[in-house]
Amino acid sequence: MTGAPTAWQVENVKEYLQTHWDEEECQQDVSLLRKQAEEDAHLDGAVPIPVASGDAVDGLQQMIQAVVDNVYWQMSHDRKTTALKQLQGHMWKAAFTAGRMKAEYVLRRCGPCSQKVESGWNEEASAAEEADVHVAVVVRPGNAGLTDDEKTYYNLITSFSELYLPST
Repeated sequence: MTGAPTAWQVENVKEYLQTHWDEEECQQDVSLLRKQAEEDAHLDGAVPIPVASGDAVDGLQQMIQAVVDNVYWQMSHDRKTTALKQLQGHMWKAAFTAGRMKAEYVLRRCGPCSQKVESGWNEEASAAEEADVHVAVVVRPGNAGLTDDEKTYYNLITSFSELYLPST
């Protein structure tokens, strides 16, 4: 999976936030995104995420929209922040667990970004596996190295031509 947003991510970030907003994991994601937004305040077009101001439904919807706008901004700039990757990983996990996504899952670790996203790729792979999805990791020159456990555990390929898709 590359850093560029997939159509699924773009279409589902708001729905995910609305559905999971009251969960601790989602709130941790929002806090981390807010902190990242504060660090990015000096960047052109950066989108701030306000702190909650009461229980009003309108205020909640405005805050969710601010998070969505921030996430879109980060994705449109191909950002690889921990905050963004963590949210995306939780979105994938929720979708796989709920059975909304059933497919063979191939994780492509891109060389230039892999060191910045080390925790994101394996979280996504774990989420896919929890939903009984087959996972393959594409190993390419320039990628950050894999641990011995990862080399043993995951199906490693160097080309998509090596991908084995079991018949259904």
